[in-house]
Amino acid sequence: MSLCLVRKACRPASLAFTLVGYPVTRLFTDAPLKSWAEATDVDAEHFLSSWKDSALPIKRMGYAGLCKLFAMVWYAQPENFA
Repeated sequence: MSLCLVRKACRPASLAFTLVGYPVTRLFTDAPLKSWAEATDVDAEHFLSSWKDSALPIKRMGYAGLCKLFAMVWYAQPENFA
């Protein structure tokens, strides 16, 4: 996987996390009410599971996109092939 692909994927992911960073959109996206820097592992797990199991297709698509992004980042690091 080329590092170029990872860089291209970072911008949309950054925009998505910026969007869920605003207090108003946190309520609608089921994100933690505190900032991401203050969120616990339990908060992050609840957020991800709520998107994974959501009745709204857009949230399930967002979860699938995050999973693909994390996989791209993981496999783009040479130390993970050892």
